Amino acid sequence: MNRYLAAAFLLFLAIACAGCTTPQGSVAGELTLAEFSKIVVGKTRKEEVVTILGLPARAGQLRTEERETWEYRYGGGRSFWVEFDPSGVVALTNVTVDYSSRYGGS
Repeated sequence: MNRYLAAAFLLFLAIACAGCTTPQGSVAGELTLAEFSKIVVGKTRKEEVVTILGLPARAGQLRTEERETWEYRYGGGRSFWVEFDPSGVVALTNVTVDYSSRYGGS
């Protein structure tokens, strides 16, 4: 039963996260490093990431075909990235700064 519930949730999530789920340039203003620190490589699953951070600004296979990557934008032109292994467990996290944004990386 849990397998079917998880499959249904992932199907819903895949439909909701297809392409951009928020307008280009939108920022998750309330997200902070405290929320990001709850995402643990090798432990946290997709469902938990959605519970902690909400839906991503962007989702897709950005690095490899096997791994799905989600982007969460937050203040100052920054993005928090979450990459999942094929089983749906966090494999990598990263923070980047968009120096071309109006914030200039500050």
